[in-house]
Amino acid sequence: MDFPVILVVSNCAQTSALDVIANIRKISNNEQNHKSNDSTLYLHDINTKYYNTQVALFPIDEVEKLSALEKNAVEGFLIYFDSKDRTTLDILDQYVEFIKFYNIEFCIMLCQKLSDDITTGVTFKCIKDCYHMLDIIELEKEDECDDSEDDCFNPSGYEELAQALRSFIWSNVDVNHVSTNGESRMSIVEKDNDDNPSEEVDVEGELENFEKLLNQMMQFRPATSNMSREDRLNCAQEFAEIFEKLIMQDEDVDN
Repeated sequence: MDFPVILVVSNCAQTSALDVIANIRKISNNEQNHKSNDSTLYLHDINTKYYNTQVALFPIDEVEKLSALEKNAVEGFLIYFDSKDRTTLDILDQYVEFIKFYNIEFCIMLCQKLSDDITTGVTFKCIKDCYHMLDIIELEKEDECDDSEDDCFNPSGYEELAQALRSFIWSNVDVNHVSTNGESRMSIVEKDNDDNPSEEVDVEGELENFEKLLNQMMQFRPATSNMSREDRLNCAQEFAEIFEKLIMQDEDVDN
């Protein structure tokens, strides 16, 4: 396949995998489709200041139905569930087994809002105690940011998921040495610093440091191929935290 594949499953009758995909892409599911055998993949553009890439969101019912080619292209897994239905925990085992076997590192569970009480539904502790490799995003979680703080950027819901997608280094990532209108990296730096030329060197240095970090991240998979899954996840988490800080700093400045 030409794109990293993100599997999208849902065990909630009210929200289908296609609903989740539409909310992620924010365009009609009739647009940007890609046919693969008898399946339809939904392409999603991920654009940041530093790189552009495209991933394929793949709605499925059962992972066993995937072809060998499709399985090997999987780099992400999104699981939408009804937090009021504790049978969700019964089906997680098959997903986690698949995730471990194919070393999928981008794995997120999605729900409207987690339960606070184990007797009324699925709690954060329920999932993390058994499936610590899965991250969780509550789509109805209220933004904890105080509006009075101009420098606060704390996305929630689908915006938090979008941030996670931007913070992960996908296998087909393309670093932007040239902007979309053909300008060189240095010309962009110069334009950004016309009012304060003394900052040009600092900005250029930041870009070079970022590219070094990005190159290290691109070598992550081959360099850690002999590590245990736990060690790989720990390394990936360290990279993700550094990368996310860079992305969020840029968004703070732009906002």
